[in-house]
Parts: sequence; C-alpha cells; structure tokens
Amino acid sequence: MFKLENKSLITIVIIAIVLLIVLNSVIKKIIPDITGLGSKLIDDEEYKKTVSALLNSNMFSPDFYKQFNSIGLMPRSTAETWAKQIRDAWGIFNDDEDAIYDALNQAKSWAQVSQIAEAYSRLYQQDLLSTLEDGLSGSEISYMWNLLRRKPRTL
Repeated sequence: MFKLENKSLITIVIIAIVLLIVLNSVIKKIIPDITGLGSKLIDDEEYKKTVSALLNSNMFSPDFYKQFNSIGLMPRSTAETWAKQIRDAWGIFNDDEDAIYDALNQAKSWAQVSQIAEAYSRLYQQDLLSTLEDGLSGSEISYMWNLLRRKPRTL
C-alpha cells in the first residue's frame, strides 16, 4: 500500500508539472505584456511585418558584420558573452526577456547584433532570430525590433 501511495503522489506531481508548463505557454501567448514593455498584443499582420523587417535588416545574419572593417566591432569573447546570456535567459517555467533585451541592447550597431548572432550560431548550432521568434511573443518581438531598429548599421 505504501508503494501505491508513492506512485500516486509521483503521478500527481508529474501531472502538475505538465499543467504548469502548458499554462505558462498559454499565458505567455494570451495575456498582454503587463511589464510595460508592450502595450497590447499585436495582431498577426503586425507581427508578420515586424518579422519581415527584422529579416530584411540582415542584422541577425551571422555574416552581416563581415562586410565592415574591424572598427566598431566587439571582441569575439564579448559577442559570446551576450550570446550565452540570451541562451541562459530561456527557462522551463519563465523566460527572462529583460536579459535578452539587455544582451541585444549592448550591441551598439546592427553589425554588433550580427556578431552576437554569429556567436550564438557557432556556440549552439541554432539561428538566433529563429530562436527568438520561437520563444518570444508578438509584443516582445515588436519591443525588441523597436530597441534595435534605430541603431546604426555600423560604427
């Protein structure tokens, strides 16, 4: 009887964890950003425009920065530090969006964002923009774009 109670308790705990994970992802997609970073959920059309603008900017291309001379580029170790901060910001129950924004905002130009994307790709064999699209909500992507779009292409 003791073993049956332990199995039941373990089953209940596993179900609770799964429900928390599902609930977290549902809340993240449905509830507007209450931190003040985004005033409303953006619709699909606005989201598509934002992602299209990000793609057209080329700043998340790991090769974009290579067209510029080394003046204004960050050291490789710095780009790796920011790439690691972005990777570490993803959590099981809660993501640290502020850490992602902070890491990207450390880049002073699109070329430096490209360096972070290149470091992320090299370290984790994943495309940074695709990772951000998969992990952030529409309003979070929009906020990120607003942080980055005013930066110069290079220094």
